[in-house]
Amino acid sequence: MMKITWLGHAGFYIEGSKNIVIDPWLMPDQNPKAAFSWEKLGKVDFVIATHSHFDHFNQSTIEIIKRDNAKFIAIFETTLKAKEMGVPEELLYGGNKGGTQVHDGISFTLVRAEHSGDESGIIIKMDGHTIYHAGDTDIFSEMSLIAELYKPTTALLPIGSHFTMGPREAAKAVELLNEAGSLKHVIPMHYGTFPLLVQDADDFVEEVKKRIGESIKIVILNPGESLEL
Repeated sequence: MMKITWLGHAGFYIEGSKNIVIDPWLMPDQNPKAAFSWEKLGKVDFVIATHSHFDHFNQSTIEIIKRDNAKFIAIFETTLKAKEMGVPEELLYGGNKGGTQVHDGISFTLVRAEHSGDESGIIIKMDGHTIYHAGDTDIFSEMSLIAELYKPTTALLPIGSHFTMGPREAAKAVELLNEAGSLKHVIPMHYGTFPLLVQDADDFVEEVKKRIGESIKIVILNPGESLEL
């Protein structure tokens, strides 16, 4: 069994044969949608940052790595920033888009994202599931290549607009990501955190229905809630 918990904003905690946290921003004094503080997060084996903007890479990222001696996977330049913040070099696993790392039988592939800075998405293959966390991104046509090459079964997609794609673009992304017919679940993220962002997922759900019906389950979570696979 695998469990995916939304930590608020773009953060997720994936529990399976190993435990993975992506883009934690578990600092309630800074993040109004944080599910809890980083100290309450369970054991972590791998920490992933999709890019180094403060709402994806921050002090809670560093504290979790140090607490659990977790391996840190990110674009190479982001891992250098973690080193400057005191993370031991042996815990840093920098890579770049298109490259795959395999640790403890789990594969991690950094993929394209359309944003500003050292941005990426991540494909995780673990326990028979393929999870795609898109990071902060606009829609791009090569999402169909992600579908072809990696066949994601669960996608974690930003829908909040302003800094990322909005509901309409994200619904088209779902269509592209399902071109191989593998996609089963989509969890929207990166919305409702700030007044600038789209505040709920209703329009996204409706846009997906217009495009592909109800063949894919859109899973709307509150911070701290989980999807079990």
